[in-house]
Amino acid sequence: MRGRIRAVGGLQGRVIIPLVLGVTGLGLFAFFPYTTGYGEVRRSVLEMVSRFWRGEPDWQHGMLVPPDCLFSHLASS
Repeated sequence: MRGRIRAVGGLQGRVIIPLVLGVTGLGLFAFFPYTTGYGEVRRSVLEMVSRFWRGEPDWQHGMLVPPDCLFSHLASS
């Protein structure tokens, strides 16, 4: 193993690094407020989705999508 630097090894390195990058990216996407659509007030994507889910009858069925995806993923594993 000459000349190789081993920062994180084996399976842990293949899981931890993408997990940290994914959570960081999702956190920035969900919580960082920026202008969505054409509104004058800056809102995060998470705030916009929660407003749609709670206030719009056509969007309320979207609350079932994340748990359904998780259940489908766990059932197929």
